[in-house]
Amino acid sequence: MSRAGFNTVTDATCFAVMRRPAIQRASTLDRNFKQYGVDVIPLD
Repeated sequence: MSRAGFNTVTDATCFAVMRRPAIQRASTLDRNFKQYGVDVIPLD
């Protein structure tokens, strides 16, 4: 993980977009969302 806490520009962009409207839940297979504090909804 990078110094800023994101692995990719895509991760950083997703988290910035989610922060503005205070999105706290997401359906994803990306472990970084959980590390960032997002409530991950399982896809299985």
